[in-house]
Amino acid sequence: MAAVAGRVLLDIAVRSHPRAVRHAVETLSIRLAAEGLPDAAISAVELVLAEAMNNIVEHAYPRGGRQAIRLRCLAGSDALELRLTDTGRPFPAGRIPLGLAPGLDVATCDLPEGGFGWFLIHSLTSGLRYSRAGGENRLDMTFDVALPAKADADRTPRPSRKSAAIVPQSRCNRIADREA
Repeated sequence: MAAVAGRVLLDIAVRSHPRAVRHAVETLSIRLAAEGLPDAAISAVELVLAEAMNNIVEHAYPRGGRQAIRLRCLAGSDALELRLTDTGRPFPAGRIPLGLAPGLDVATCDLPEGGFGWFLIHSLTSGLRYSRAGGENRLDMTFDVALPAKADADRTPRPSRKSAAIVPQSRCNRIADREA
Protein backbone atom coordinates (compact mmCIF):
# COMPACT_ATOMS: atom_id res chain seq x y z
CA MET A 1 0.00 0.00 0.00
CA ALA A 2 1.57 3.27 -1.10
CA ALA A 3 1.31 6.38 1.03
CA VAL A 4 -1.19 9.00 -0.06
CA ALA A 5 0.44 12.03 -1.60
CA GLY A 6 -1.66 15.13 -1.30
CA ARG A 7 -2.48 18.16 0.71
CA VAL A 8 -2.58 18.26 4.48
CA LEU A 9 -6.12 18.82 5.77
CA LEU A 10 -5.28 18.59 9.45
CA ASP A 11 -2.16 18.18 11.57
CA ILE A 12 -2.73 18.33 15.32
CA ALA A 13 -1.38 16.79 18.50
CA VAL A 14 -3.65 15.99 21.44
CA ARG A 15 -3.07 14.52 24.85
CA SER A 16 -3.73 10.84 25.43
CA HIS A 17 -7.14 11.25 27.07
CA PRO A 18 -10.70 10.33 25.99
CA ARG A 19 -11.80 13.99 25.88
CA ALA A 20 -8.86 14.91 23.69
CA VAL A 21 -9.72 12.01 21.37
CA ARG A 22 -13.27 13.36 21.08
CA HIS A 23 -11.85 16.80 20.28
CA ALA A 24 -9.63 15.36 17.51
CA VAL A 25 -12.49 13.37 15.97
CA GLU A 26 -14.82 16.39 16.01
CA THR A 27 -12.14 18.67 14.58
CA LEU A 28 -11.45 16.31 11.68
CA SER A 29 -15.17 15.74 11.05
CA ILE A 30 -15.82 19.46 10.74
CA ARG A 31 -12.84 19.85 8.42
CA LEU A 32 -13.99 16.97 6.17
CA ALA A 33 -17.54 18.35 6.05
CA ALA A 34 -16.17 21.75 5.04
CA GLU A 35 -14.28 20.00 2.23
CA GLY A 36 -17.55 18.47 0.99
CA LEU A 37 -16.92 14.83 1.91
CA PRO A 38 -20.23 12.89 2.01
CA ASP A 39 -21.69 12.22 5.46
CA ALA A 40 -21.40 8.41 5.06
CA ALA A 41 -17.66 8.72 4.41
CA ILE A 42 -17.24 11.12 7.34
CA SER A 43 -19.03 8.67 9.62
CA ALA A 44 -16.68 5.85 8.60
CA VAL A 45 -13.64 8.07 9.20
CA GLU A 46 -15.01 9.13 12.61
CA LEU A 47 -15.56 5.54 13.71
CA VAL A 48 -12.13 4.35 12.60
CA LEU A 49 -10.33 7.35 14.09
CA ALA A 50 -12.15 7.04 17.43
CA GLU A 51 -11.38 3.31 17.64
CA ALA A 52 -7.70 3.73 16.75
CA MET A 53 -7.12 6.72 19.04
CA ASN A 54 -8.95 5.12 21.96
CA ASN A 55 -6.77 2.02 21.48
CA ILE A 56 -3.72 4.27 21.87
CA VAL A 57 -5.16 5.82 25.04
CA GLU A 58 -5.99 2.42 26.51
CA HIS A 59 -3.12 0.22 25.33
CA ALA A 60 -0.14 2.35 24.25
CA TYR A 61 -0.44 4.62 27.30
CA PRO A 62 -2.16 2.35 29.85
CA ARG A 63 -1.07 4.47 32.82
CA GLY A 64 -2.57 7.65 31.40
CA GLY A 65 -0.69 10.87 31.66
CA ARG A 66 0.16 13.66 29.30
CA GLN A 67 1.62 11.78 26.36
CA ALA A 68 0.80 13.09 22.90
CA ILE A 69 -1.01 11.53 19.98
CA ARG A 70 -0.43 13.24 16.66
CA LEU A 71 -3.09 13.11 13.95
CA ARG A 72 -2.29 14.05 10.38
CA CYS A 73 -4.87 13.84 7.60
CA LEU A 74 -3.80 13.91 3.95
CA ALA A 75 -6.19 14.20 1.00
CA GLY A 76 -5.04 12.70 -2.28
CA SER A 77 -6.80 12.67 -5.62
CA ASP A 78 -8.67 9.45 -4.84
CA ALA A 79 -7.90 8.61 -1.21
CA LEU A 80 -7.77 10.01 2.29
CA GLU A 81 -5.04 8.97 4.72
CA LEU A 82 -5.02 9.33 8.49
CA ARG A 83 -1.67 8.99 10.23
CA LEU A 84 -1.48 8.53 13.98
CA THR A 85 1.84 8.69 15.78
CA ASP A 86 2.61 8.17 19.46
CA THR A 87 5.50 7.17 21.71
CA GLY A 88 3.58 4.60 23.73
CA ARG A 89 3.98 0.85 23.90
CA PRO A 90 4.32 -0.91 20.53
CA PHE A 91 1.63 -3.13 19.05
CA PRO A 92 1.77 -6.73 20.29
CA ALA A 93 4.13 -8.74 18.08
CA GLY A 94 4.94 -5.50 16.25
CA ARG A 95 1.99 -5.72 13.88
CA ILE A 96 -1.63 -4.68 13.44
CA PRO A 97 -4.13 -7.08 15.03
CA LEU A 98 -5.92 -9.29 12.49
CA GLY A 99 -9.32 -7.80 13.11
CA LEU A 100 -11.31 -11.00 13.07
CA ALA A 101 -14.98 -10.67 13.96
CA PRO A 102 -15.83 -12.05 17.38
CA GLY A 103 -18.02 -15.14 17.35
CA LEU A 104 -21.69 -14.23 17.41
CA ASP A 105 -23.05 -17.76 17.31
CA VAL A 106 -23.69 -17.81 21.05
CA ALA A 107 -26.65 -17.12 23.29
CA THR A 108 -27.56 -13.44 23.56
CA CYS A 109 -26.41 -13.29 27.18
CA ASP A 110 -22.98 -14.59 26.10
CA LEU A 111 -22.37 -12.07 23.32
CA PRO A 112 -19.07 -10.21 23.72
CA GLU A 113 -19.15 -6.59 24.89
CA GLY A 114 -16.03 -5.69 22.95
CA GLY A 115 -13.53 -7.00 20.48
CA PHE A 116 -15.07 -5.32 17.44
CA GLY A 117 -12.66 -2.39 17.11
CA TRP A 118 -9.99 -3.87 14.83
CA PHE A 119 -12.66 -5.73 12.86
CA LEU A 120 -14.35 -2.37 12.16
CA ILE A 121 -11.07 -0.64 11.35
CA HIS A 122 -10.12 -3.37 8.86
CA SER A 123 -13.63 -3.36 7.36
CA LEU A 124 -13.91 0.41 6.87
CA THR A 125 -10.43 1.17 5.53
CA SER A 126 -8.85 0.23 2.23
CA GLY A 127 -5.37 -0.03 3.70
CA LEU A 128 -3.56 -0.22 7.02
CA ARG A 129 0.15 0.13 7.69
CA TYR A 130 1.99 0.05 11.02
CA SER A 131 5.62 0.71 11.82
CA ARG A 132 7.73 1.51 14.84
CA ALA A 133 11.00 3.38 14.62
CA GLY A 134 12.94 5.50 17.06
CA GLY A 135 10.49 4.72 19.88
CA GLU A 136 7.54 5.99 17.86
CA ASN A 137 4.48 4.07 16.65
CA ARG A 138 3.03 5.06 13.29
CA LEU A 139 -0.34 3.85 12.05
CA ASP A 140 -1.50 4.84 8.56
CA MET A 141 -5.15 4.24 7.66
CA THR A 142 -6.32 4.79 4.09
CA PHE A 143 -9.87 5.33 2.85
CA ASP A 144 -10.79 5.08 -0.84
CA VAL A 145 -12.75 8.32 -0.93
CA ALA A 146 -12.11 11.41 -2.97
CA LEU A 147 -12.93 14.91 -1.86
CA PRO A 148 -15.15 16.70 -4.35
CA ALA A 149 -13.52 19.30 -6.53
CA LYS A 150 -13.35 22.56 -4.58
CA ALA A 151 -15.79 24.27 -6.97
CA ASP A 152 -18.31 21.44 -6.42
CA ALA A 153 -17.93 21.64 -2.65
CA ASP A 154 -18.47 25.40 -2.70
CA ARG A 155 -21.73 25.10 -4.70
CA THR A 156 -23.21 22.23 -2.68
CA PRO A 157 -24.97 23.33 0.51
CA ARG A 158 -23.89 21.18 3.43
CA PRO A 159 -26.06 20.48 6.42
CA SER A 160 -24.38 21.50 9.64
CA ARG A 161 -22.83 18.57 11.48
CA LYS A 162 -23.98 18.03 15.03
CA SER A 163 -20.91 18.77 17.06
CA ALA A 164 -19.77 20.48 20.19
CA ALA A 165 -17.96 23.76 19.76
CA ILE A 166 -14.34 23.29 18.94
CA VAL A 167 -12.20 24.19 21.90
CA PRO A 168 -8.65 25.37 21.24
CA GLN A 169 -6.26 22.51 21.87
CA SER A 170 -4.52 24.14 24.81
CA ARG A 171 -7.85 24.72 26.58
CA CYS A 172 -9.02 21.20 25.74
CA ASN A 173 -5.89 19.79 27.37
CA ARG A 174 -6.40 21.95 30.49
CA ILE A 175 -10.00 20.71 30.76
CA ALA A 176 -8.92 17.11 30.35
CA ASP A 177 -6.15 17.60 32.96
CA ARG A 178 -8.73 18.72 35.55
CA GLU A 179 -10.98 15.75 34.83
CA ALA A 180 -8.25 13.10 34.82
